[in-house]
Amino acid sequence: MTDFNVVPPTDQIPKEPDETRPHKPADDREEVYFHGSPMLRGEIARFILFIVIGAVLILLPFGIDLFSGPGRNVPWWVYVGLSCSG
Repeated sequence: MTDFNVVPPTDQIPKEPDETRPHKPADDREEVYFHGSPMLRGEIARFILFIVIGAVLILLPFGIDLFSGPGRNVPWWVYVGLSCSG
């Protein structure tokens, strides 16, 4: 019986490509084209964007109350609503 799972010795494997082997054998060299996941970088940018939007929503009634002048106060439920939204 012939065993088809036998690996040929390394001296029988040609080192350079020729007509029978169009590609050179694979080596163990690992090349890194980028560091980190592009998806992770996008998630960090989205996280920072949501932090900024939340801070603007929370600070919006305080800014309106501060710059609107005397007599125009923001109702309490606007503070609660925008703080919960933020």
